Amino acid sequence: GKVTVSGATITAKNYGIYNLGTANTTSAPAVKVTSGNVESTGATSIYNDATEGMVYLTGGTIKQAGANSTLYNNKTGTIQISGATITHTATAGSAIFNYSTGKINVTSGTITSSKGYGINNNAAGTITISGGSITSNTSNGIGNGTTGSIVVTGGSKALINLCPEDACLN
Repeated sequence: GKVTVSGATITAKNYGIYNLGTANTTSAPAVKVTSGNVESTGATSIYNDATEGMVYLTGGTIKQAGANSTLYNNKTGTIQISGATITHTATAGSAIFNYSTGKINVTSGTITSSKGYGINNNAAGTITISGGSITSNTSNGIGNGTTGSIVVTGGSKALINLCPEDACLN
């Protein structure tokens, strides 16, 4: 199935959106948020549990205030941020957590974490950044696992805060 959020507010104690859909193009993604708000106070605001599914965020605000990551890419799917605001004020987790071999693409938008990484690439996934702002107030903007890769394309105007407040905390 497919989910589109446009101007609506979704607030949940568990998952705001739990995706199992396999649609995987920007013209027809499994989950698309163009405007509005998605928030979880417990689990994860948007959980991508699909093998090939795409979560495509072109606008709106995705927030997490509980104890987990705001966006969680569990398998080989893709999360693409192209204009959305991702806010992580939770007590644990990261703004975006890429658990396996999935992809995180950031072309524009704002990703902010007040606790944990802006993006945590846990394993062999790929992070591609061509624009936007990624900031962590207490850790690194991006954490990369031992087999993962980060690609910052030429001419990128991305702002990546790797060592907040002039000092790396690791």
